[in-house]
Amino acid sequence: MASTLSIKAVFRLDDGTTVLACEGKPPTEPVAGMRAMLVDGHGQARQTIELLGKRSMLNAASGRDLCVLETRDAVDLSLHEAPRDSWTLVLQTP
Repeated sequence: MASTLSIKAVFRLDDGTTVLACEGKPPTEPVAGMRAMLVDGHGQARQTIELLGKRSMLNAASGRDLCVLETRDAVDLSLHEAPRDSWTLVLQTP
């Protein structure tokens, strides 16, 4: 069964980690090793990535918690595309 999260922001860290800040119901199980598909606002898949872990982060502007997912894969999503173009992350759970 797949779970879908809405990508709100993308951050690239100096150590090569990409962080995806998402809204939606985060998975309850550990995400390390889980695959996730980047899907644009038209339903077209761009790439599949492997996740390293998850955290939660408060969005100070909205007051809502975000699910933060981390990967070491090269993510083909610009910092400007994520909030502007309705990108989603489809988690491929077993």
